[in-house]
Amino acid sequence: MENPIVFLDNNSTTRVLPEVIEAMLPYWTEAYFNPASVIGELSGCMYPIYEVKQILCEALNASDPSEFTLTSGATEANNWVLRSILDSETEHRGNTHFIVSAIEHPSILETALAVARHPFIDLTLGAVNSNGVIDIDNIVSLIRPDTRLVSIMLANNETGVIQPVGELAQQIKKKYPECLIHTDATQAIGKIPVELSDELRAVDFLSLSAHKFHGPKGIGALYIRQGRYLKPLLFGGDQQEGRRAGTDNPALAAGMATALRKLTSALVNQFSAIASLRDDMEAQMEKIIPGIQILGRSVKRLPNTTLAIFPTIDGELLVHQLSEHGIAVSTGSACAQGSDRPSHVAIAMGIDYEKARNTLRISLSRHTTEQEINFFLRVLSQMR
Repeated sequence: MENPIVFLDNNSTTRVLPEVIEAMLPYWTEAYFNPASVIGELSGCMYPIYEVKQILCEALNASDPSEFTLTSGATEANNWVLRSILDSETEHRGNTHFIVSAIEHPSILETALAVARHPFIDLTLGAVNSNGVIDIDNIVSLIRPDTRLVSIMLANNETGVIQPVGELAQQIKKKYPECLIHTDATQAIGKIPVELSDELRAVDFLSLSAHKFHGPKGIGALYIRQGRYLKPLLFGGDQQEGRRAGTDNPALAAGMATALRKLTSALVNQFSAIASLRDDMEAQMEKIIPGIQILGRSVKRLPNTTLAIFPTIDGELLVHQLSEHGIAVSTGSACAQGSDRPSHVAIAMGIDYEKARNTLRISLSRHTTEQEINFFLRVLSQMR
């Protein structure tokens, strides 16, 4: 590629760190054996599998490494939680109710809608306010005697708005101790502190993906709190204590472990600087585009994320125009990119259909420079 990409779409994925690539290479070139084989065991191929769970445990302040099961990413983990719990409950109890918020990632929303087609499973979508935040009292009021699961994301992938999942989970457990709580923390890991033994101590399940924090694509994890059980989503071998069948991937595990080590050092300082860069960018955008609206700005957000609504410019068109200048951004979730549908997050926040088509998401990383932001702003100023 002749011209470098100004990559401002870091909520879709992140650049893999050189150290991560270096950590993975030996398991593709030398110790490439099946970890379950004799030669694989003798060659230490299982070491990265154990190591990454230990580092996850430390990074997220969990109780034990065995609470983590490696997956292909958060999409698999999210499917696993919803399908396993709801299928099991319907099988044993009959009618089953569950709640997810209206702003969830498609891997939750689409799975929820698919599961809810079952005649004995009932879905309720929890509303958010104009800032994109759930109302704790409202969610608690939606719980019924047959409610088995509540799934609320920790931070929204489009707006960056942080949800009060910890407080919600604690309130639910006080009134409904049998109700299970899941959070999709994919966007939060590596950007804000995530504490499973503190703020999130009442959460039962948590999903994450390595490629959101400069690790490799194709690996993630599901946290399953001790004492909780999920029927396997994948059947076959007895890998990972029988929780998930399929040959373990030492290379991806080594890469994820390395990325986790890097993000745990100087996290707060790094993202304080990113938040400052983001805030300055938003102030300049308001000068360049009169009438622009920044969603979720008045509440707690991830330090790297901006979701803007332009008064007259179609978001999809703007994405393509910026890409012609080597600038990568998106209209919202990368999983919905290219569809004609407007941002479901903006609509849930009360934005009308036409305006919701004019969204642009800009998401920075610790590698984003002031020079890149200035270039983006210069190009944007030509598109009024």
